[in-house]
Amino acid sequence: MITYDQERYIGQAIESVLAQQVDFAYELVIGEDCSTDGTRAICEAYQEAQPQTVRLLAREKNLGMAGNFFSTIAECTGEYLAIIEGDDFWTDPLKLQKQADYLDGNPGCALVFARTEAFFQDVSRRGYEIPPPDIGPYTLDGLLRTNYIATCSVMYRKDLVPVYPPWIRQLEMLDWPLNVLYAQRGAIGFIDEPMAAYRIHTGSTFSSRNVADNYSSILKFYQRIGPQVGPQYANTISRSEATVCIALARSAFAHWNWRDAVRYALLALRYHARSRMK
Repeated sequence: MITYDQERYIGQAIESVLAQQVDFAYELVIGEDCSTDGTRAICEAYQEAQPQTVRLLAREKNLGMAGNFFSTIAECTGEYLAIIEGDDFWTDPLKLQKQADYLDGNPGCALVFARTEAFFQDVSRRGYEIPPPDIGPYTLDGLLRTNYIATCSVMYRKDLVPVYPPWIRQLEMLDWPLNVLYAQRGAIGFIDEPMAAYRIHTGSTFSSRNVADNYSSILKFYQRIGPQVGPQYANTISRSEATVCIALARSAFAHWNWRDAVRYALLALRYHARSRMK
């Protein structure tokens, strides 16, 4: 669990982990990144109350999201790795048990995820399910088209990726490339049961950014991940890059930014032509 300035939500996140009913030992490793609110004090209280389960990494200086994320993972010693951010929570007290049993029974699986309920904290909008009902089958090719795995729902076979490549730290999103890295090393498992809740609020990393910035992050992801997954996925990558560039062109056009609109439209044509040549 990584957290920063999440005092409103961190207690619920931790409680949902401590509520897990399992027949094996597990540990909650929290990377607290020098919050400016009361997040650290809440984490310290849980560590004091549950020292056998909660291990707090109280940073001496702010590492940023990527630095905190990978430094926290490096401290995890379990066979399996589950991730939950400090503003999300698990809804099924058997989540860890069910997913560990699934990986035990399916040695060819690199990761397993579950259905997640996304909800809006600050506005009156209808939530949605992750993954959407029409997504599937759950393959690496499909994962390269869209990230259908909610971070708070996944469990990885940790040692399949003993070292994370340097390029992943340069991306503005971490969950999608991490899913791809593991999916390259085994099958993707899915338990069709709701097990987690993804909270969308004004302080969320991606929801607080504008649409163009989010699409720019996705384009950067494709440009980085393309050379890593092999030529058999080149067509999928090129088509996805074209789709993202079209969205960026439309966003620029809507804001009367003609230069970027033309630039992204030309990039979309280039990626589309590349995909047709495959």
